[in-house]
Amino acid sequence: MPRAELAGCLGRTCPGAPPRTGFCLGDTTDLCVSVGFAEGGGERMPGEAHPEFGAHTANVLVDYEGPATALVRFSAFTV
Repeated sequence: MPRAELAGCLGRTCPGAPPRTGFCLGDTTDLCVSVGFAEGGGERMPGEAHPEFGAHTANVLVDYEGPATALVRFSAFTV
């Protein structure tokens, strides 16, 4: 994706989740965001009350490929 659009994309996709530059997965990852989800005000793990709720955690990993582009990888999983 165009590197200039990255901040706006992360802000819309993961509102309130601050990007990190340290402790990211992967040797080449320049930036990462991790978002945890909870149901019912946070007292339940996702899927306990509504199995279709979705993932427990979503991760975004960003590798800067050059001065104008960024490779963005999204993943989500349940435990």
